[in-house]
Amino acid sequence: MAWAVRCRDVLSTVVFILVCQCIISTDQSAGPLRAVAPVQHGGNLLGWAVFKAPLGRPSQLAARSPRAAVCKVCCSSLGSDLGAPPSELKTTTVDWLLERTKGRSAQFDVILQTSTDRINLQAKLLDLKSKRAQVQKMRDTNSEMLREVELLRTQLGGNDDSLPAETRESLSRSEASMHEAKMAQQQLEFEEAALAAESIRLELDSERARQILKLRSLLSDSQECAEERKMEALAAPSPAKKFLGEALGLDQGKVDTLCTEVDNLCSASVELHLRPLIEALTDYASLTPKRLERMVRRWPEVLMLSSEQVKSCSRVLEEELAMSKSDASSVVEHHPWILAESAEARIRSLTELLGSHAALSAPQVGGMLVTHTGIAKLESSKVQAFLDLLTGEINLKASELGKLLLSWPRLLLLGPEEARQETVDFFLNEIRLSKTGLAKVTMSYPQLLTMSLDNSLRKTYQWLLDLEVPHTRIERVVRSHPKALGYRVEGKLDDLGDFLLDDLQLPRGKAGAVIAKFPQLLGLSVSDNLRPTVKFLVDEVGVPRDGVGKMAVAFPQLLGLSVEATLRPHVDFLRDELGVPPEKIGKMVMSFPHVLAYCVETNLRPTLEFLHSELGVPRKRLGKLVVNHPQILGYSVASKLKPTVSYLVSEVGVPPQRIPMLVERCPKLLGCSVPNNLRPTVSFFHEELRLDRQQICNIMTKYPALMGLSIDNNLRPKLAYLTDQLGIPRGELESMVGTCPQLLAYSLEKRIKPRHRLLEGRGLKLGLHSMLAPSDLTFYQRYGEGLSSMTQVVPRPSQESGKFYWHPSASLPVQPKPSPKKPRKPRTTKAAMKEQLSEEVKQLSKSAGRKGPRAAFGT
Repeated sequence: MAWAVRCRDVLSTVVFILVCQCIISTDQSAGPLRAVAPVQHGGNLLGWAVFKAPLGRPSQLAARSPRAAVCKVCCSSLGSDLGAPPSELKTTTVDWLLERTKGRSAQFDVILQTSTDRINLQAKLLDLKSKRAQVQKMRDTNSEMLREVELLRTQLGGNDDSLPAETRESLSRSEASMHEAKMAQQQLEFEEAALAAESIRLELDSERARQILKLRSLLSDSQECAEERKMEALAAPSPAKKFLGEALGLDQGKVDTLCTEVDNLCSASVELHLRPLIEALTDYASLTPKRLERMVRRWPEVLMLSSEQVKSCSRVLEEELAMSKSDASSVVEHHPWILAESAEARIRSLTELLGSHAALSAPQVGGMLVTHTGIAKLESSKVQAFLDLLTGEINLKASELGKLLLSWPRLLLLGPEEARQETVDFFLNEIRLSKTGLAKVTMSYPQLLTMSLDNSLRKTYQWLLDLEVPHTRIERVVRSHPKALGYRVEGKLDDLGDFLLDDLQLPRGKAGAVIAKFPQLLGLSVSDNLRPTVKFLVDEVGVPRDGVGKMAVAFPQLLGLSVEATLRPHVDFLRDELGVPPEKIGKMVMSFPHVLAYCVETNLRPTLEFLHSELGVPRKRLGKLVVNHPQILGYSVASKLKPTVSYLVSEVGVPPQRIPMLVERCPKLLGCSVPNNLRPTVSFFHEELRLDRQQICNIMTKYPALMGLSIDNNLRPKLAYLTDQLGIPRGELESMVGTCPQLLAYSLEKRIKPRHRLLEGRGLKLGLHSMLAPSDLTFYQRYGEGLSSMTQVVPRPSQESGKFYWHPSASLPVQPKPSPKKPRKPRTTKAAMKEQLSEEVKQLSKSAGRKGPRAAFGT
């Protein structure tokens, strides 16, 4: 076996030398001495120099570089126990081989693989030959022994039993060895056949690899020649390049770049192609040389179009789509691909499709193309599918669809149909918008259909649910403010939630209610809008910090008002022109925050002028009037104040000079509706109490709050109780009401019934005024056992007649003692009374007011 291994090493060395010679022979610049220089040092020495180079293990070298491949050949061909080489070969041998294989890596790989396979095959053949020799030697030895045994058997008469025991054992071993040799020979013949087949396969693979390599070399040479010809054409001057440089104002470098990007441009005919094209672009598209240069830079392939294509597209844009010359020129300059024949066909198809589905005319489609030329790239099938979605799922009419596309043509450039359908299903099934509601939302804010469903719409929807906005209100939020679902949760909405919950200290439910009432709040900036508003209300207006949240719940739009444009001018108006004390502005705004949203010029100042100039309310008292009832500033002068005052003067008979006092005492009276409140109340007093006009006028001036009480829920039940239960005759009651109208202002359940039944239970009888006028402390100390005997009347559960019984355990809390009355000031003289009539009227009104309580409107 040793000689077989040695033969393999020698054969590998020879193959390596042949590989090197093959590589060098392909290099025409290499000389013969340089080609054999590495070989003159001997195979072992050369192999050592390559093998000992620090390049890594052989198994890792093949995938690195040709240098690694060279080392692999050496490592697979030569042994590792080699002699010491000369020092000059340690660094020069590998570099010499790599220099010769530069640019021929594919060829070297083929030679490497073929050589390796052949070396392995020759090694196997040598091993097979060695085995065959051993088997033959074994067979010869066994045959010689068998002949000797046969001769001995003949001498002994052919009887095997007469043979010695050792001879018989040797005979058995020889026969077994002969059998093994026979089997080994058969195996060797099989292996020899397999190696012969492998040799044929290797030859075929090698030939195939050589043919492929040759074909690649031919293709590479062809491409190199084509590149060389192209570079030569670019380098060589041509009429086309000269014309393009002059027509477009380009230098030689830019012209060469154009010729590189566009095939066959250098060889294009100037007279037959380029000049007519440039003239068509100049005449029909109205492009100057500078605009032509920008257009060519955007789409160099435009130079390969024909002049007829330019003329045809220009006719389509200007004649069929009714574009102006400047618009068509701008479209061609910024989107030159529209000059192609395919784009022209798509424009015609799009115009026909939008005309049939969206009722759009060709000029309208042209206007869409001016602003959104990209829709000309759309395929008709995709456009039709989207239009069917809008008309089928959203129920948009053709006119509505056309209006929608005209306002936002970018809607046609949405994503795939699946995403559009999912968005529509989200609004219909999860938000629960009706198709009509979705159509309105789409018409008002079509961008909603372009937003990401998972990254935008669903996140905002879940944020609203987490803030406890009722699910039924989310649908209203989307309808009233479609942008609500388009705001980002990260950053914007999270900051808003922190502001409502932490800064305003609102519970989640009320914070959700604020957003449901005013969804535009979602679009306001916390740092730029909301916090400055709260700071202004607290620091300058005087609203308590915990009161801002209550104001936001009552009137969320307050948070959206600008400090400088709205809030500060309103506060200045209330303080400077109306005369509201600064310390009371905060309280007034808390009770009625809407006053800060009214327009000063069209609402507040006209109301102020009406109250002062036409009604005669002194300007110094306007501030107090507004503090007591700030809602009066919201009443319309033309539709509310003037009709009410006119009714009081003309129909009720209130003297005009007493209107200011009436307004000061009860400004709510001016907010009552004449047909729904005042006129029915006046008719009630006239028809059921039989009061004349003068008595009704007295009631109006003495106790105007009585006009705001409900007839069915307040006045009529009291009148029935006084006549039926107390037994007061109707005529006497009419007289009492005429002289003391506040008797009808006392609460039936909390004052009239309890006192009447207390007196009835004790067998006492009092006049109506004596029974109702005293305070609770005075009355129950005088006729009862103090405030502990004061009870409430509740309805008896077992009876449906509406009668009441005493509930002894339901006692009211003890009221503190009233402060002692201040001594009255001495009256003035008659002359002073004439000069200060308004002051005297006020004193009279106060004197009349002490005789009874004030009635609350609407009770």
